Amino acid sequence: WALHPAFQITPDNTPDLCDAAKITLQRRLSKGGGHTGWSRAWIMNMYARLWDGENAYKHLLLLFSNSTLQNLFDTHPPFQIDGNFGSIAAIAEMLLQSREDKTIFLPALPSAWQNGFVEGICGRENIRYDIRWNKGVLTDVTLHAGSDTSITLSYKDKEKRLTLQEGETLSIILQSIKSALAGSDFDNLFDIVYEDFTIANVTGVECLFSSIYNFFYRHGTYDNLNFRLRQQRKFNRYTTIILCCTFLSTTT
Repeated sequence: WALHPAFQITPDNTPDLCDAAKITLQRRLSKGGGHTGWSRAWIMNMYARLWDGENAYKHLLLLFSNSTLQNLFDTHPPFQIDGNFGSIAAIAEMLLQSREDKTIFLPALPSAWQNGFVEGICGRENIRYDIRWNKGVLTDVTLHAGSDTSITLSYKDKEKRLTLQEGETLSIILQSIKSALAGSDFDNLFDIVYEDFTIANVTGVECLFSSIYNFFYRHGTYDNLNFRLRQQRKFNRYTTIILCCTFLSTTT
């Protein structure tokens, strides 16, 4: 309970207890733990909470190979839903951990998931998240607030406190892709720039920026391409803030 589903044992607050939890898991596995789908799902969730993406992914593959039928039902036999629900919960925990003190992005991302995205994943404080990453590094996040709230965002060793209003959508885009892929300069992710620039067609601008971003990112070259988008966009109760975004000269 203390490790999962509670957050009484966490890698950042109680590292010694996390080490003890790892030993407990190893001992249980050495005695035959994980032989059913539901127990394998528990193991995945435990490793996700330990921020051990490699082991969480390892047991996801074992669940698929040993405890999943051709129709993707969890077998116990003949069928038990625990493994299905539990494994999906573990995947969510690998990508987002929403605690009372903060929300953590990609805490247990395995090396096998180098590039990807998840949309609409739910966290505390009535917030939905869209998360994207490339080469194992967070690139952009969008928050959709269902009510007025304040929340602390966390990625690696950086944190930032934000306040959102009901119906607000906040888009956060990494300021420097080059720095991001090097795993540094995360402070710039939260350098929100407010300027007086109001537009009516929010969707159109989002699509335009996304197209430009994806084109240069897929082609892997930036050649002194500098975008500085500083705008606060208002559409009724819908507000999107795009960060100052700079693509540094990089060649792959």
